[in-house]
Amino acid sequence: MASSFGSEASAKMEKNAVVVSAPGFLGKKITKAFEKAGWGLVPTSFPAAPGMRSLDVTDRKAVEKLVLGNAPSVVINCSALTSVDWCEENREKCFAVNALGPQNLAAACAKSGAKLVHFSTAFVFDGKEKRAYAESHELKPLNVYAESKAEAEKNIMAELEDFIIIRTTDLYGFNDKGDKPCFPLWVLGRLREGKEFGIVDDQLSQPTLIDDVASAALKLVELNQNGIFHIFGRDYLSKFEFAQRAAKAFGFDPGMVKPISTAGSPMKAPRPRFLKMDTSKAASLGIMPRGIDHGLAVMKRQMGQ
Repeated sequence: MASSFGSEASAKMEKNAVVVSAPGFLGKKITKAFEKAGWGLVPTSFPAAPGMRSLDVTDRKAVEKLVLGNAPSVVINCSALTSVDWCEENREKCFAVNALGPQNLAAACAKSGAKLVHFSTAFVFDGKEKRAYAESHELKPLNVYAESKAEAEKNIMAELEDFIIIRTTDLYGFNDKGDKPCFPLWVLGRLREGKEFGIVDDQLSQPTLIDDVASAALKLVELNQNGIFHIFGRDYLSKFEFAQRAAKAFGFDPGMVKPISTAGSPMKAPRPRFLKMDTSKAASLGIMPRGIDHGLAVMKRQMGQ
């Protein structure tokens, strides 16, 4: 795992970072990308994990102590509660982690002079526009999870000037067998059961490979960029089509996946229906995430299949 770049009293270094929630799905990929690029890292987790610092992002004093004590040039926040339906029924906890946590990190970064990299979501929009959403588009969250992520963005911008907020969605990919199942892996699990199942065909988005999000974060940091960036996969498609493409990529019959409507699904929280994103700002910097078929091929290779 990542190596610490010094003691609590160590001086500020040029290429060093604190990775918050390093053992998570995105955190693992972020850690790998930054280590490969020669960054010294202090990985954190909550609760504590072997070889990592324990950090509860909702504890403002603990956040400030860790950030000021290690003096990183960058803090990368990969922590979040992402189960949309769970968040809908657990508003207080959701806002504590997803909105207050980033605010605490931003405040600590403001005191230490560090840049904050934070990951947000396309769900901050309502999905009712007929044109692609740009970074400057008005936020209109539809559910508690989305409200907490929108609040996080506002909190960061109120506390800190030097930040990168990366909006992305429907992250998929593979680190190791300890990953929580992303959407394609969940689909594969259902396909292995040998029974037909339904996936919504009226929610469209741009699923994004975690490798591409990690490489984008690294590039934005090393280019010393600032502001909000849309990092989304190239293809705009429904979850139903995504599931069919995953079935085909892994050698299953796509016909086992059947289309259903959102109204006929068990989802509790409202979802935005059409999340077409404007990615031209990132593209102008040479950041162009892969499409679904290429991303699934990368994922399959990493799984050793």
